[in-house]
Amino acid sequence: MKIRILVISIVLLLLVLGGYSWYQNQKSQKFACETDSDCIMSYSDPEDFQICVNSVYYEKQENKTQIYQCIIDKSLSCSCQKNVCVRSDRKKGCK
Repeated sequence: MKIRILVISIVLLLLVLGGYSWYQNQKSQKFACETDSDCIMSYSDPEDFQICVNSVYYEKQENKTQIYQCIIDKSLSCSCQKNVCVRSDRKKGCK
């Protein structure tokens, strides 16, 4: 009985660690880039508004409905700096 509980505990621990690792990988891919063309401005990101993200990540978003939380600043652009998508003013969200 003790061995069974130990095995179940180990399996649950591995599942939790695997899930956390997957989450961190997805989050890092959200902003990963190699060139400026890899980055796109997202107005529908669930965590923030008017943020630069990886274009492949953006295409995989299920709900790309633009939710305008503030006035869109068309003067902002996205670029790839040190393999991370960043906004031209280096900030996130509304100006």
